[in-house]
Amino acid sequence: TSFWRSGAPPKAMLAVAHNELGFREENVRALCDIGQSTKVKGGKKFIGAKGIGFKSVFRVTPTPVVHSSRFHFHFDANALGGLGHLLPFPLPTPAS
Repeated sequence: TSFWRSGAPPKAMLAVAHNELGFREENVRALCDIGQSTKVKGGKKFIGAKGIGFKSVFRVTPTPVVHSSRFHFHFDANALGGLGHLLPFPLPTPAS
């Protein structure tokens, strides 16, 4: 699947930046699953830093893009019969 199916760039874009070290492999795996958060506090698992899990981004866009550390991918909720919200599609590494 392609990031812009129609071939046209998006009309609007929301960029969210964070100052942490970036994702590790287990963080990416957690994004690609349901109920598998890597956030643990006091022996309990939590979803999202503010109690809102990543999957809530699909209420805003069907194609969220992730660039974090060495990971560059996007999801496409409309792809693969609806399974595209669980399977990452690789993106090229952006130029520095």
